[in-house]
Amino acid sequence: MRVETAFIESPSRASDLIFGRPLLERLMLVCERVGIRRFFIRAADAERDALRDSMGTFRNSPEVSFVSSLAQLLDAMPRTALCVAIRGNLAIAPSQLRSVLASHAARRSVPGLDNNRRC
Repeated sequence: MRVETAFIESPSRASDLIFGRPLLERLMLVCERVGIRRFFIRAADAERDALRDSMGTFRNSPEVSFVSSLAQLLDAMPRTALCVAIRGNLAIAPSQLRSVLASHAARRSVPGLDNNRRC
């Protein structure tokens, strides 16, 4: 099963530019390049306008939603859907994220691990 959803904790430096793009937009682009199509961004109401500005090309996407908590995300997702949870001011390459997702997929098939965690 593929990971098509990302839960992003509001990065404190979301608007910092990295090669001409805000950190948050760059992170979302990396996710998109590995097959993630839907984004949930955890943020307080007061932070959301500034974060929208940091989303660049994703600013008006219907695939991006703000949530107040992980519980709100889990209520919005189908029970069988998988997601990747991202926290911090990460500047990563698609190859690094692919590697993390592949490592997780390999561990999901190991007996004794909690295979019911979705995010």
